[in-house]
Amino acid sequence: MAGGEQPRGREGCDALLKAIGLANWKLAAGSVSKVASANPMSIAGGILSTGADVHGRPISYALLAQNLPNGSSIAVDETVLRSTLNFRMLESGLAYLLTYTSMPVAHRSFFHDTAKMAREASRGVWAIDSMADFVLKDESSIGRNGACIFPKLFRRCTDYLKAVKAGFSGELKQWILSTSTNPARNENDSVVIWNASNPPASVQTHLSELIDQRNNHVGLQGDLLNLVFVEK
Repeated sequence: MAGGEQPRGREGCDALLKAIGLANWKLAAGSVSKVASANPMSIAGGILSTGADVHGRPISYALLAQNLPNGSSIAVDETVLRSTLNFRMLESGLAYLLTYTSMPVAHRSFFHDTAKMAREASRGVWAIDSMADFVLKDESSIGRNGACIFPKLFRRCTDYLKAVKAGFSGELKQWILSTSTNPARNENDSVVIWNASNPPASVQTHLSELIDQRNNHVGLQGDLLNLVFVEK
């Protein structure tokens, strides 16, 4: 599974580079995402962010040049959201929706509706989405020619398969639960099942509770677009 590449990953990378305005790009040897050369080699852009994840990476909306002074603040309305690269990727179906509880509800609703329209039109990943039921035997099961699944679960599956190679004998759900006792490596994300039409009805659970596994068949219960992850 070279570079952890997923189905539609290459197409998503190409679409994003094209949206940015790069042409004739070449990837670094052995990489599925690192650009070694392009025309032009750089494009002015910026990010809108109010925080970072536990690894220090900003949780952001990415835009092309907007003449925004560094550190400035703006009101992010639907017009601004539509100008982001995040919107373009969701609209094309070449990215799954991943939202966190820190995202403003208005933004969450907008991106939810964008992804829903892409899913209804079977664009991009939604044409081959396998979240309801996929086979997990080894890395190739979820690799370039394997099942197309939600990236967060893809990462959990990848780490689980590494644990199996190291001697773990249980199923995916059991492995996720086994990490819960280590705060520094807890893979059992807290998840809010969001009800877009009736927010007070939203409930909180854990990723392990949403996973259904029968032998090597794995599925994620519920509507993926309604899952909102709680920041660690």
